[in-house]
Amino acid sequence: MLLLLLATTSSIIAQSPGYLAFGSVPQTPNTSGYFSCDVGWYFNTITSPSGVYIQVTVSSAGIVCLDQDAIKNSVASPFSPSDVAISGSQITIAKSSGLTNLPSTIAPLITVYFKGEPDAALTVQGGPIDALLYLGQLYTIGLQNSTNYTMASAKSITGLIRKAPQPDGNAPPECDGGSNIGIPEIDVEFDAQAACYPGTDPFDEHSYDGYFEGFVAPNHSFVITPAKDAGDTECDCGVGEEDIDIIHDWLLDLEAPESLQQLLAADFNASGSITPYDQYNMSQCMLGTFSPPTGWNPWIFVPKTDYNNNNPPSSLGIPSLPSNITTSLVTTNLINQNFYGIKRGDILEQDCTECGDALMGDLDDRSMKTTEMYTENMSLYAGQHHLIPLTLTAENEGASVFSLELFYDDEEIDVISFEKPEHSNDWFLVQNIVSNGKNSVAKMIWFSTDRNGAQIENGQAFINVRITARKDIQNTKDLFWQKNNGKLNHIITRKLKRSLILSPTDNVLSGYSVRLTGANPTSSSTTLTIFSPESTHFLIRLLDVNVKNIKEVHYELSKGWNRIFFNADGSLPGAYILQTSSTFGFNSFHLVKQ
Repeated sequence: MLLLLLATTSSIIAQSPGYLAFGSVPQTPNTSGYFSCDVGWYFNTITSPSGVYIQVTVSSAGIVCLDQDAIKNSVASPFSPSDVAISGSQITIAKSSGLTNLPSTIAPLITVYFKGEPDAALTVQGGPIDALLYLGQLYTIGLQNSTNYTMASAKSITGLIRKAPQPDGNAPPECDGGSNIGIPEIDVEFDAQAACYPGTDPFDEHSYDGYFEGFVAPNHSFVITPAKDAGDTECDCGVGEEDIDIIHDWLLDLEAPESLQQLLAADFNASGSITPYDQYNMSQCMLGTFSPPTGWNPWIFVPKTDYNNNNPPSSLGIPSLPSNITTSLVTTNLINQNFYGIKRGDILEQDCTECGDALMGDLDDRSMKTTEMYTENMSLYAGQHHLIPLTLTAENEGASVFSLELFYDDEEIDVISFEKPEHSNDWFLVQNIVSNGKNSVAKMIWFSTDRNGAQIENGQAFINVRITARKDIQNTKDLFWQKNNGKLNHIITRKLKRSLILSPTDNVLSGYSVRLTGANPTSSSTTLTIFSPESTHFLIRLLDVNVKNIKEVHYELSKGWNRIFFNADGSLPGAYILQTSSTFGFNSFHLVKQ
């Protein structure tokens, strides 16, 4: 037993009834991933105090996790688990009666089981209640540097979610320039999380164009389950008359399924069998009158290994297939945890369009045609911030998307950003700010709040452009002009239930900004997940709505997916703008409002 003596003045030592001590400190976690540390109590002069109070605090650079049940059950007699209270990373043991037979030594008094990020430490304070009242202070002992705990590294689990192959074994038809395309915006849940490792508290990830990655605690088993949001009623994607007809032929025994994908897709009702009701509800789906039953999900996900082990079906019976992958005792990074996705009703896989609101895809010309831009004529002064209000008007009032490109002379303009007016509930994507010789281009794509049907009121959208001029400019009308694109190819914009993912077209970006709407600035913390094709440097600026620089942080990104955690400054009001700059190409942001 390692004893750490109380360091205080001699007068206090003379009155001190005892001191705290730590037991042996293991440097590797137990099979559950927890470190443990014994805390003992030794009484010098008062063997029967009226009460005892002890407090243990676990601190680390990041997340702290305590095994509460194990800690409470470890407390020694005459204390009981009910005398132990745990709040956050703090453990309190208090007993004010029944200590007449308290021994002079209790070692250990309690065992602390904890996890955290690297270099976690324990601090203990406490003493007999008699002495606390007399001395008016707590006794404090902290672990030495040599007893810090080096945590085990989190392990990554990666995989792909792809459309199931065609009956001939080939990939699905090419779509958006790629074959065997991944399925975006699929929730990927990692169950049985042991928290206190980056990204696992508790964890709910999303696939990025079919690719997903989760960070999990080592030495644990995890269940990986992909799922399309059960509330998604976008049933008609991929469902056509030919799909309905082919079920009719199957039921009449005129034809048979050619692949497992076809059979699973035909079970539209998720009833476990193919019946005329599947045909009927697919027709309802096409007419927009389908009401999904409770728990209905438009997608089926099957581990690739289990899918490959099933031969083409010989009947209309739906085989029992797992919907998840169970891993056992993850000790190394796991790769190729792959799934096939089958869209219910899309038997022939003739429709390449991605489903739900996952992919904006190609916008039709009608929604992008004949927009006009109005701006106030104003003068700009060098070195000052200026807000220029713009009004965009569409010929078609049903349009839910506007595209705006602002061209400006980078010798005159230093900073440009897009902002929403306070009264607006719409949201937008600033695709890029690109410098090309003398001219620079800022692109903005504006969406209504619900781009799956809502219309922009009166065919108008309002946007503020904030700029900083390097020199005086007399007429903003001469400075800006707009150009409309008929289509926005491969610009993927997703609005998820927990996050916002932005995937720009351009491969090289020099700046990017997005307002973190809905965040509570007094308590908001944000996780930025970003993919880097190579190790590189990355800069983040967190700005308030007045473009006042709050925070500028430099990061060194490793190759692959990186997670960056930062907190909003609660002293500043308003929503925040996250602005990033880098010298490399990246393919998506993942902003999570905690």
